[in-house]
Amino acid sequence: LERRADAGRNMRQALASMTVFTPSGELRQEFIDVLKDEVNIHEVVVKKGDYAVELDVSLTPELIREGTIREMIRRVNAMRKNAGLTVQDRIELFVESAEPEIAKAIEERREELISGVLATSLRTSGERPEVNESFRVNEFDMTLGFTNKNNEKH
Repeated sequence: LERRADAGRNMRQALASMTVFTPSGELRQEFIDVLKDEVNIHEVVVKKGDYAVELDVSLTPELIREGTIREMIRRVNAMRKNAGLTVQDRIELFVESAEPEIAKAIEERREELISGVLATSLRTSGERPEVNESFRVNEFDMTLGFTNKNNEKH
């Protein structure tokens, strides 16, 4: 986590890989699984050497899109909380952006986005809902919003 902070990569931004050095050159699979989950890394390579960790902090367009979806989920969930919604409340998610990468991110990770914000549906055009905010995430401009599907008051 310290290496991520040093590189300026927040936890919502997935990284491709990390190399872990251990004197034996081995690490049990359950520790590798924990590292992948806790450090948001796709691959862990274990090599023999003094204890150390190296992160691959280069970002591909795919990793940026993944991180953008995670940040969108965080922002919508903060909006849900501010609107007084509970985990029982379902929403219709609204995402508006002229950015082609946002459309591609939604296409690739639509289900993750919908389930992550407890939405029943997602729309990317039409009238903006009453609850909406504009953001800049990973250099992409967008408006996120929702309609409360439980009582339609939001």
